[in-house]
Amino acid sequence: MKKKRTSKAAIEVSLPKELVETTLKSTCHDCGAGLKPDDSVFFVEEVVGRVFCSEECINEYFKPDVEALDADYQDHRPDDDLDNQESDELGSFRWPNLQNPDEVWMQKTVAGDHRFCFISQYELNGKKVWSVCVCLILGGEPSFLFLAFVTKYRELADHFGRGERVELPMIVEEPEAAEGDDFLASSASEIDEKQFDRLSESWSDFEIHLAEARQMRKPTDIPESDFEEYEPCFEKVLEDPDEVWMIMDDDDLEKSAIFHFIKRFSSYKPAVYYIVVAQEGDSEDELEVIDTFPTNDHALVEHYRKGTLEISPEDEGGESGEGRVVH
Repeated sequence: MKKKRTSKAAIEVSLPKELVETTLKSTCHDCGAGLKPDDSVFFVEEVVGRVFCSEECINEYFKPDVEALDADYQDHRPDDDLDNQESDELGSFRWPNLQNPDEVWMQKTVAGDHRFCFISQYELNGKKVWSVCVCLILGGEPSFLFLAFVTKYRELADHFGRGERVELPMIVEEPEAAEGDDFLASSASEIDEKQFDRLSESWSDFEIHLAEARQMRKPTDIPESDFEEYEPCFEKVLEDPDEVWMIMDDDDLEKSAIFHFIKRFSSYKPAVYYIVVAQEGDSEDELEVIDTFPTNDHALVEHYRKGTLEISPEDEGGESGEGRVVH
């Protein structure tokens, strides 16, 4: 089973000169490199207070824990659980789970970490599945992600939901400073917040879209197994859409525009809508398709009617795709 994880949710800070010069343990917890004044360091948790000189060192330091958790997962995963392809397709559940979990469990490890397990239940084609993410917490938010998977077995999710059930956001107690250990006791929260640079790995528009779409899709909607039947609608939607909506991020003008192409097909009984989601490519003349799907859910169609209406049902012969190459 392919696991998904990232270590880029960390906080990078520049060390104040007086802090480095008066401490004895201003070294990276992985490679042992000395941290000089004005160096940048990374935090991934606040309980033990470890610091790292790079994201590579974060990965290397926690590698044994990642491998141990993955081995534990493989040992307890039922043979008839979701296969690799199914698990990958449901990987988009990770984002909403980390953002708004149903349950959060906290376990204190032998190393002193407070390790957290996020669990959320979702429905897919009328069947329940559970998204599980095991991670560290920094500033009340998920940071280093050890393990993430989706399963159709609640028992497997419960195996990782150990310790005490907690609510987020939460305040994590600061570690007690040992003699000569002032630097480790100085967690990210004690350093000027203006120096912080959140390095959380950004999610692509594709991943964000899939996460939203899967959450909103109702069990009574057209099953994914029948999507192939509606593939002839794809080109017709681009060539002659009923509606085209464009979404631009006014706060990030460099971010590509997102387009929602919508068309109703009354030839199907009952009638269906077909939606194509695309974003601008490297040039304004290119569109890259993010997702395509049919739906009979009017509420889901309304969800995609947002942004600026470029073509409306009243327009004759709308051709928003004219002059654009669609990939």
